[in-house]
Amino acid sequence: MRHRSFLLLVGLLIGVNTFAQRGDELMKIFHSIRSAEVFGYADTLSSERFKGRLAGTPEYMDAANWVADHLKSWGVKPAMKDGSYFQTFKSNYTKRNDVGIFSVVFTDRSGREIKKSYRFPDDYLPGSNSGTGDVNAEVVYVGYGITAPELKYDDYKGVDVKGKVIILEAGIPYKGKEEEVKKQWAVYASSALKVENAVKHGAAAVLHVGMVGKPGYPYSDKLVYNHVSDGVVSELFYGSGKEYKALKKRISEKMRPQSLELKHKVRLTAETERFNDNITGNVIGLIEGSDPELKDEVIILGAHLDGQGSPGALFAGALDNASGCANLMAIAKAFSQLKERPKRSVMFIFYGAEEIGLVGSRFYSEHPLFPMEKTVCVVNMDMVGNGNSFVLTRVDSDPLLRPYFVDTNDKYIHRALRTYKARRTNSRPRTDGHLLFNKGYRAYGLWIGGREKPLYYHHPYDTKETLTPEIMEDVAKWMFLSVEKIANDSELDIKKL
Repeated sequence: MRHRSFLLLVGLLIGVNTFAQRGDELMKIFHSIRSAEVFGYADTLSSERFKGRLAGTPEYMDAANWVADHLKSWGVKPAMKDGSYFQTFKSNYTKRNDVGIFSVVFTDRSGREIKKSYRFPDDYLPGSNSGTGDVNAEVVYVGYGITAPELKYDDYKGVDVKGKVIILEAGIPYKGKEEEVKKQWAVYASSALKVENAVKHGAAAVLHVGMVGKPGYPYSDKLVYNHVSDGVVSELFYGSGKEYKALKKRISEKMRPQSLELKHKVRLTAETERFNDNITGNVIGLIEGSDPELKDEVIILGAHLDGQGSPGALFAGALDNASGCANLMAIAKAFSQLKERPKRSVMFIFYGAEEIGLVGSRFYSEHPLFPMEKTVCVVNMDMVGNGNSFVLTRVDSDPLLRPYFVDTNDKYIHRALRTYKARRTNSRPRTDGHLLFNKGYRAYGLWIGGREKPLYYHHPYDTKETLTPEIMEDVAKWMFLSVEKIANDSELDIKKL
């Protein structure tokens, strides 16, 4: 009896000592995650070397190989069955060789002409998927550019746009909350339909309202286009007797088009090359679980690797989303330093082609490496490099998983944290996490709150100078400890989630 008690005591002491040693190891790795290193990854990814990481380009694949080389050097396994880090698919892209010319000859009511040249990037952004051309023509405001007979709505009715430059709004005019009406209008928010409609009506060029570069904007060799500021559009209403913002507001209030021929002459130029069917893809690394049964379950951490590219000038994409990838790399490195692998598997996905329509995450959902029912959760990191607090969406709907993230932050990080419940909407998903959630995954979105520096979204000013290295360090530390706890909790029953 005494011998048995002695063995139990020895076993208990060994267990306590092993637990303490693991705790010491975790804290050592935790403290080894430094802001300078995490920022360094983002700095390189947003450098001129990768030219904005546009999906489909050689520079994107250079960035993908750079990430894969780091994973390999750390001992993070390739996740693909063929021993590769790359889950490949096809992608098209447009190379824009210059920012082009954008100028206007204004004509006042007396017939006097005033010429103004607009400046990149303060007044306009070059359209990433513009066709090649030199258009010099009158400008017409066509509101949302929608023709919807069943809704008795047509922005092109009563105006002639053939061979002209049109001003086009994003979205739809309906601002109400009736779900059935929203559904009727939602299809017409599609940029593809708007471009198709503009070409059908004979427009030669588009000024798309909003200073947000969009490599996912539909390509047409028949259209030259730029993104322009509200201020530019307001100036184009000069001499019309109408005020731009009031006119736009009236469209939604009356639910009737307010299209207007503005007469001023606009010049747009663009020189582009189109490349089709290029290889691109996701980069996927794996820390395989150590438990014979639990290793078949996986926690996925993801961030999109691609960016806006270089449409005439570098769009570095530091915040969006070199920051998320830098954090993902730091977390992968931390897991690789564990002497004993976690019980469950942990997978790191650097999604490709997010900016052109969430292509990489959709491709993964259609060709998963682990079954959805074996995926504990997905955490998607997007724009996580500027601010001072954490935001974790949809986690409140999973009460068994929420404490891992909340308690870790409370105990080790001490950042303000906002969490939210999952909410299904009829709108199209805007992030990889949202897409995977719609596909049925427990997918959370990790964001940063409390901006400390100016935020530039899809803009050439999104450079490394806009990043907050300290928050990036804390994101990596937080996710490392939180996911490590989930991966090693043998009491967690995935069937109860």
